[in-house]
Amino acid sequence: MKYLSIGILTLAIIGTILINGCVKKSQNQKEEILTNEDISDKIKNNQGSCYDKRDDYPKIIGKHSLNLLNLQEICFCSDYCPPEMWKVVITYENISSKEKCAEIGGLDLFDAAWGGYIGCAPNVK
Repeated sequence: MKYLSIGILTLAIIGTILINGCVKKSQNQKEEILTNEDISDKIKNNQGSCYDKRDDYPKIIGKHSLNLLNLQEICFCSDYCPPEMWKVVITYENISSKEKCAEIGGLDLFDAAWGGYIGCAPNVK
């Protein structure tokens, strides 16, 4: 009986943690639908450095109207990174390979200095 009580208590704690995590994530996600024009405007408006607010990233900004996939802003810098070199980049959330990016018609973003995969950007042309 003692072990059964410990098991039930453990499951209750784990369940509470999982539910709280899911609620927090869903509260932070925006359901705004963004067109290609909206995304282009956001890119134009994100020309400054994100260095001072880099702890706020990544953040969900909405869903792409063409495929309803989540879009996120990330604060990125590579190699030489004084504050003014940190830039906001818009990518699809959870698309982390060239193959997946090609499937959805996105644009691969690579680190110019080291060649690593940054993410998959929406093709807004």
